Parts: sequence; structure tokens; C-alpha cells
Amino acid sequence: MIYDVVISGAGPAGAMAARVLAEAGIKVIAFDKAKLPWRKPCGGGVPEHVFSEGLLDYNEFKKNKIIDKDTKNLYLRAPSGKELVIETPGETVVDRKIFDQYLRDKATDAGAEIQDQTSVRDLIRNQDGFVSGVKIKGPGGIQEISSKILIVADGVGSKLVVKGGLRKKWLPTDYAICAVALIEGYIERPPLSDSMQIYIDENVAPNSYAWLFPMANNRANIGIGIWKKSEKRPMEFLIRLTEQPFFKKKLDETKFKIFWKSSYPIPIQGVKGRTYGDGIMGVGDAMGFVAPIIGEGIFSALLTGKLAAETAIKALEIGDYSKAVLKEYQKSWVKYGLKEGYNFQRMMRDGIVEGGNINESFNKLIDWALEDEYNKNLLGELFVSGTSLAGNIPPELIKKLGEELIPKLSSSK
Repeated sequence: MIYDVVISGAGPAGAMAARVLAEAGIKVIAFDKAKLPWRKPCGGGVPEHVFSEGLLDYNEFKKNKIIDKDTKNLYLRAPSGKELVIETPGETVVDRKIFDQYLRDKATDAGAEIQDQTSVRDLIRNQDGFVSGVKIKGPGGIQEISSKILIVADGVGSKLVVKGGLRKKWLPTDYAICAVALIEGYIERPPLSDSMQIYIDENVAPNSYAWLFPMANNRANIGIGIWKKSEKRPMEFLIRLTEQPFFKKKLDETKFKIFWKSSYPIPIQGVKGRTYGDGIMGVGDAMGFVAPIIGEGIFSALLTGKLAAETAIKALEIGDYSKAVLKEYQKSWVKYGLKEGYNFQRMMRDGIVEGGNINESFNKLIDWALEDEYNKNLLGELFVSGTSLAGNIPPELIKKLGEELIPKLSSSK
């Protein structure tokens, strides 16, 4: 079989790329190793920027009942027990099993092909060294599929971007291990029941944070991540979270139940390597497009999937699939400020977690935010602008955090 574009992976990045390509009349197929639909382990928070940047249509989401719950605030809890509620544009909470399938349905409605239970095992190159196809393994056995362009969207564990020469293998410090669960019996009232909740506490989430994202019908998405290489098991700490006195107050213990749980890795150091080559582009988690502060990756997955597809369309129009042409994809995501934004986020994160004193650092961060409304709003910008749309970080945020907050956090080391 011959396709214009083959996509490895049919998550948000792959599905978005497939949809954009199909809408342009491109012959495209996406392969996914999972049996679809499946629920990717994830907090399920869809940033407001997904809608305001035109990647998805909020009204269509609402109409098709893809939205589980809308939130409008950010809640932070320090190890000291101090709390902070910051008004933000909010995030839309979704069930990834429903959300991802919606994206795939939009792609197939546009004319894309999606084949599940099929993994892309290797690359095929032509005599010039261009990627010109893939070897797949599915229900029908091993097959070779020819293509003009390959978009790699198969997640943090991708081997294809390594084989394609886009990046090297991840180092242990390049990713975090997270645990996530969907629970019943969540009974908090507003404003917390309308807030994306973040808890920093070394005893709950070593070198990282824990979260609760409220959902409809007394349900919630909870999770923790461990940022650095650790022998600790995230799922054990997730269970420990549910046993904390402050957390138990959020639950009706007679109805509390974990009805789904899983663990997963996410990249946390930003984009590694080069995102394009001759006949190949890498998108989403496979390349490290994840916000280093809180691990948000849905926005950048959708964005890079769209931008890679648009670059592919232009390359197909002129019949040139070389890296000289596909380089436009990297230029397009850099224009969004993702590279600059990820560097800024790493600086802030490391300022909080380095030195083995995350509790004291975050206590100081919350105390700083409580000093006045201006600081509080800046902290909101850090978590909103700095984690969803990585570009457009307000200059006053960079200046004040760099000159005032970072030195304060460093003094606790």
C-alpha cells in the first residue's frame, strides 16, 4: 500500500495530524498499537488555549458531550497547610477515553484511515536515505507500507524518533513516572469543586506534586508524579495521598472508590533533538512536547500535530520531502515560543525542587504569593501561561520571578 503520509500513533497529536491532512485531501493512515478506544493515563485537563487558539471548538465539544466538567480556578496547597485559590481561565476536564476517540472520529469523518492493534516496527529508507515507508505488525502479520512522509506520534516510548535520527534515547532524568486514578465519592463544594487542585508535599509526592481535577457526578481524576529517577513507586504514593487527613475531608468515605488506575512516564525536560529529517517529523510526547512544570501535554500535542500536518501539505504540493522543506515545521512551533517557554519552566521548576528541600521552597512560594494580589496574579500566570501556551510569557512575570522569587527560593537550599 502507498500513502502520502503515514502516522505512527493515533493519540491527540496523531489524530489531529490525520484530520488536518485528510481535510486537505491527502491520503493518510494512522497506526496505533492499542486496541481502540483506550484511556491514556493522564490528568485530563484541556487548557483554555486549546480553544482560544482554534485547535478545537468548545461549542462543538459541549454539544457532543465531550466535556466532563469545566473549572475556573487554580487551587494550590503548600506543605505548611496554607492554601491559595487563584482565579484563572480554567481548564476543561475530560475522560481521555472519550476525548481521544472524539479526535479519532473527527479524523476518520474527514477521510483519514486509522488502524488499531498495529504497531510501526521500523523505518524504510530509499537510496537517498529518506524515510520512504514503514514496516508494521498487525493482525495480518508483518507488512511494508510506502509513504512520502512519516509523522511520528507514538508517545514518550517512541523508538522511531531515535531510529529516525531525531533524538537520542531518553536519560533517566529526562522523564517522570506518574500514577493516575479515577475516583468516586468526591464531595467538595465550590470553589474547590470548581478548581484544578495542586498539592506540593514531599511526603505525598517526592520531588513533584499531586493533583485532583474535579469531574462530574462526584468523581475526580487524581494523580502524582515523581520528577526524578526514584526507587519509589508512584502508585504507592497515590494511595498514600488518599489517606492524608486533608484529602479525606474531600471524600465521602462510604462511597469512595478507585474505579480505574494506571501508571505512565512523561518527558519533563522539554524538546530533545531535532523535530524533522528527510521524510520524517516528530510530534507530541515522542519529542518531549510537555510542559516541564506540571506535565501538561495535550495543548502541544494538538498544536504540533496540526503544524506538522500543515508542513506536510506544503511539502506534498511541491513534491519535496527533504529536511530543507520539513524544517518549516520546527520553525512554526518555535514561533509559538515553546522552546523559550520550556526553558523558562525548567528554570522555575528546578528553582523549587533542586537541593532536596521542596517543602520549604514551596512554602516560600505560597507565602510570596500571599504577600499581595500582584504576586498572586503572577503566580497564576506562571501556572497558566507558563504551562499551557508556553509562549507569550509576560515580561513582568519573568523579571519579578527571576529577580525576586528565585533568589528567595535559592536561599532555602
